[in-house]
Amino acid sequence: MRELRDDAADVLRDVDLTGVFLMDEEFESRYRTGEFELVTKSSLETRAEVEEGNLLCWVRYEVWALIGDAQGLPSEPSEIDPEVMGERLAWRIACDWAAQYSVRDDRIFTEADLPKLAAFTLVMAPPTIHPYAREHIQSAVGKSLYPAFTLPHIRPITELPDDVTLDVED
Repeated sequence: MRELRDDAADVLRDVDLTGVFLMDEEFESRYRTGEFELVTKSSLETRAEVEEGNLLCWVRYEVWALIGDAQGLPSEPSEIDPEVMGERLAWRIACDWAAQYSVRDDRIFTEADLPKLAAFTLVMAPPTIHPYAREHIQSAVGKSLYPAFTLPHIRPITELPDDVTLDVED
C-alpha cells in the first residue's frame, strides 16, 4: 500500500485537476408491474492515458438492478446468465467518466511511468469522480419510474494500512 501511495504522490506533484466529465453512458430500463424487490450489483474499472499535455483518469461504473432474490447470483454483474438477466432486469446503467489533469509543462510521462500512472488513477480517480457518478446514477434511475438508487460512499484506498497488499490487474 505504501508503494502505491508513493507512486501516486510522484504523479500528483506534476498535475492539476481541470475537470470531471461524463464521457459515455448506456442506460436501459424495463417497466415491471407488481410487487418486487430490487437487488443491485455494481462494478468499477479504472485506466489512465496521457494525451496532449493532459492525463485522463478513467473510471467505468456498471450498476444493475434485478427483480427478486440475490441468492445464487454471481457477485459480478457481467457473470450473470443473460437469460436470467433478461427475465429479471429492472434497469442497468454503464457510464464512463474521466478526471482530466493538466500536466506541468516540463513533465513528460514515458512508458516507464505507466505503473505510477496506474497507481495515481487507482488512488485518485475513484474518490474524485465518485460524487459525480453517484449523483448522475441516482438521477438517471429516478427518471426511469423506479425509486432513485444511490451508490454508497466509497473510502479512498489510501486509508488502508501500509502492510495491505492489493492484487491489481494490469
